[in-house]
Amino acid sequence: MAHRVLWALSDAHDVIWDLHSIRRWQLREWLRERTLRQRAAWIEARGQSALRRRLRYLQRVGCVVQQSDGRSKVWRLTTRGRLQALATAALAVGRSRDRRVSHGANHRHWLVVFDIPEELRRHRDLLRRVLYGLDGKFLQRSVFLLRDSEGCRLLRHIVETAKLESYVLVAEVKSQPR
Repeated sequence: MAHRVLWALSDAHDVIWDLHSIRRWQLREWLRERTLRQRAAWIEARGQSALRRRLRYLQRVGCVVQQSDGRSKVWRLTTRGRLQALATAALAVGRSRDRRVSHGANHRHWLVVFDIPEELRRHRDLLRRVLYGLDGKFLQRSVFLLRDSEGCRLLRHIVETAKLESYVLVAEVKSQPR
Protein backbone atom coordinates (compact mmCIF):
# COMPACT_ATOMS: atom_id res chain seq x y z
CA MET A 1 0.00 0.00 0.00
CA ALA A 2 2.82 2.37 0.80
CA HIS A 3 4.23 1.58 -2.61
CA ARG A 4 1.02 2.64 -4.25
CA VAL A 5 0.87 5.88 -2.28
CA LEU A 6 4.46 6.73 -3.13
CA TRP A 7 3.80 5.79 -6.76
CA ALA A 8 0.69 7.99 -6.88
CA LEU A 9 2.57 10.87 -5.24
CA SER A 10 5.43 10.56 -7.71
CA ASP A 11 2.93 10.47 -10.59
CA ALA A 12 1.22 13.56 -9.24
CA HIS A 13 4.57 15.29 -8.84
CA ASP A 14 5.53 14.41 -12.43
CA VAL A 15 2.19 15.69 -13.69
CA ILE A 16 2.57 18.92 -11.73
CA TRP A 17 6.17 19.28 -12.97
CA ASP A 18 5.04 18.65 -16.54
CA LEU A 19 2.34 21.32 -16.22
CA HIS A 20 4.88 23.69 -14.75
CA SER A 21 7.40 22.99 -17.51
CA ILE A 22 4.69 23.34 -20.17
CA ARG A 23 3.75 26.71 -18.72
CA ARG A 24 7.42 27.69 -18.59
CA TRP A 25 7.86 26.54 -22.20
CA GLN A 26 4.75 28.44 -23.30
CA LEU A 27 5.99 31.54 -21.50
CA ARG A 28 9.39 31.20 -23.15
CA GLU A 29 7.78 30.78 -26.58
CA TRP A 30 5.50 33.74 -25.99
CA LEU A 31 8.44 35.89 -24.92
CA ARG A 32 10.49 34.68 -27.90
CA GLU A 33 7.66 35.50 -30.34
CA ARG A 34 7.14 38.88 -28.72
CA THR A 35 10.85 39.59 -28.86
CA LEU A 36 11.00 38.55 -32.51
CA ARG A 37 8.04 40.78 -33.35
CA GLN A 38 9.65 43.69 -31.49
CA ARG A 39 12.97 43.03 -33.19
CA ALA A 40 11.31 42.89 -36.63
CA ALA A 41 9.48 46.15 -35.91
CA TRP A 42 12.72 47.74 -34.74
CA ILE A 43 14.59 46.58 -37.85
CA GLU A 44 11.80 47.87 -40.09
CA ALA A 45 11.76 51.22 -38.29
CA ARG A 46 15.54 51.41 -38.45
CA GLY A 47 15.48 50.60 -42.15
CA GLN A 48 12.87 53.27 -42.77
CA SER A 49 14.83 55.83 -40.80
CA ALA A 50 17.99 54.89 -42.69
CA LEU A 51 16.10 55.33 -45.95
CA ARG A 52 14.82 58.71 -44.78
CA ARG A 53 18.34 59.78 -43.81
CA ARG A 54 19.68 58.66 -47.18
CA LEU A 55 16.94 60.51 -49.06
CA ARG A 56 17.62 63.67 -47.04
CA TYR A 57 21.32 63.37 -47.86
CA LEU A 58 20.56 62.90 -51.57
CA GLN A 59 18.25 65.90 -51.44
CA ARG A 60 20.94 67.99 -49.73
CA VAL A 61 23.56 67.17 -52.39
CA GLY A 62 21.08 67.83 -55.18
CA CYS A 63 20.50 64.32 -56.55
CA VAL A 64 16.76 64.13 -55.76
CA VAL A 65 13.90 66.56 -55.24
CA GLN A 66 10.60 65.97 -53.50
CA GLN A 67 7.47 66.95 -55.43
CA SER A 68 3.80 66.84 -54.53
CA ASP A 69 1.64 64.72 -56.75
CA GLY A 70 -1.86 65.53 -55.49
CA ARG A 71 -2.12 63.82 -52.12
CA SER A 72 1.23 62.03 -52.09
CA LYS A 73 4.82 63.19 -52.23
CA VAL A 74 7.12 61.77 -54.89
CA TRP A 75 10.91 61.73 -55.03
CA ARG A 76 12.37 62.51 -58.47
CA LEU A 77 15.94 62.32 -59.74
CA THR A 78 17.60 65.52 -60.85
CA THR A 79 20.07 65.67 -63.73
CA ARG A 80 22.90 65.25 -61.26
CA GLY A 81 21.16 62.23 -59.74
CA ARG A 82 20.65 60.70 -63.19
CA LEU A 83 24.33 61.19 -63.97
CA GLN A 84 25.37 59.54 -60.72
CA ALA A 85 22.98 56.63 -61.33
CA LEU A 86 24.30 56.16 -64.87
CA ALA A 87 27.89 56.31 -63.64
CA THR A 88 27.13 53.69 -61.00
CA ALA A 89 25.51 51.48 -63.65
CA ALA A 90 28.52 51.92 -65.92
CA LEU A 91 30.91 50.97 -63.13
CA ALA A 92 28.77 47.90 -62.37
CA VAL A 93 28.97 46.89 -66.03
CA GLY A 94 32.72 47.42 -65.91
CA ARG A 95 33.09 45.16 -62.87
CA SER A 96 30.97 42.31 -64.22
CA ARG A 97 33.03 39.41 -65.51
CA ASP A 98 30.46 37.91 -67.88
CA ARG A 99 30.61 40.85 -70.29
CA ARG A 100 34.29 40.36 -71.15
CA VAL A 101 34.71 39.93 -74.89
CA SER A 102 37.48 38.48 -76.93
CA HIS A 103 39.64 41.05 -78.66
CA GLY A 104 40.04 39.31 -81.99
CA ALA A 105 41.46 40.74 -85.18
CA ASN A 106 38.13 41.96 -86.59
CA HIS A 107 36.57 43.11 -83.33
CA ARG A 108 34.89 46.52 -83.07
CA HIS A 109 36.29 49.21 -80.78
CA TRP A 110 35.14 52.70 -79.91
CA LEU A 111 37.50 55.65 -79.73
CA VAL A 112 36.39 58.27 -77.21
CA VAL A 113 37.92 61.72 -77.60
CA PHE A 114 36.81 64.61 -75.41
CA ASP A 115 37.78 68.21 -74.72
CA ILE A 116 35.58 69.41 -71.87
CA PRO A 117 36.22 72.97 -70.59
CA GLU A 118 37.34 73.74 -67.06
CA GLU A 119 33.89 75.08 -66.09
CA LEU A 120 32.55 71.54 -66.48
CA ARG A 121 35.36 69.92 -64.52
CA ARG A 122 32.94 67.78 -62.49
CA HIS A 123 31.52 66.24 -65.67
CA ARG A 124 35.00 65.69 -67.08
CA ASP A 125 36.15 63.88 -63.94
CA LEU A 126 32.97 61.80 -63.92
CA LEU A 127 33.54 60.86 -67.56
CA ARG A 128 37.12 59.80 -66.85
CA ARG A 129 36.01 57.73 -63.85
CA VAL A 130 33.38 56.02 -65.98
CA LEU A 131 35.85 55.31 -68.78
CA TYR A 132 38.33 53.80 -66.35
CA GLY A 133 35.53 51.80 -64.75
CA LEU A 134 34.47 50.44 -68.16
CA ASP A 135 38.01 49.15 -68.70
CA GLY A 136 38.68 51.82 -71.27
CA LYS A 137 42.26 51.79 -72.45
CA PHE A 138 43.93 55.10 -71.67
CA LEU A 139 45.70 56.39 -74.80
CA GLN A 140 46.17 60.08 -73.97
CA ARG A 141 44.87 62.53 -71.40
CA SER A 142 41.46 62.78 -73.09
CA VAL A 143 41.54 59.82 -75.49
CA PHE A 144 40.28 56.37 -74.51
CA LEU A 145 39.60 53.14 -76.36
CA LEU A 146 36.52 51.12 -75.39
CA ARG A 147 36.11 47.46 -76.32
CA ASP A 148 32.57 46.84 -75.12
CA SER A 149 29.32 47.79 -76.89
CA GLU A 150 27.32 47.86 -73.62
CA GLY A 151 29.83 50.26 -72.09
CA CYS A 152 29.71 52.44 -75.18
CA ARG A 153 25.92 52.57 -75.01
CA LEU A 154 26.06 53.66 -71.36
CA LEU A 155 28.74 56.22 -72.15
CA ARG A 156 26.62 57.75 -74.91
CA HIS A 157 23.67 57.93 -72.52
CA ILE A 158 25.83 59.72 -69.93
CA VAL A 159 27.07 62.18 -72.56
CA GLU A 160 23.47 62.94 -73.63
CA THR A 161 22.27 63.34 -70.03
CA ALA A 162 25.11 65.70 -69.15
CA LYS A 163 24.59 67.63 -72.43
CA LEU A 164 28.21 67.11 -73.45
CA GLU A 165 27.57 66.14 -77.09
CA SER A 166 29.55 69.12 -78.40
CA TYR A 167 32.59 68.19 -76.30
CA VAL A 168 32.74 64.40 -76.72
CA LEU A 169 33.32 62.37 -79.87
CA VAL A 170 32.65 58.62 -79.89
CA ALA A 171 33.80 56.96 -83.11
CA GLU A 172 33.62 53.30 -84.01
CA VAL A 173 36.88 51.85 -85.29
CA LYS A 174 37.58 48.42 -86.66
CA SER A 175 40.92 46.86 -85.84
CA GLN A 176 42.86 45.49 -88.77
CA PRO A 177 44.73 42.18 -88.68
CA ARG A 178 48.50 42.65 -88.40
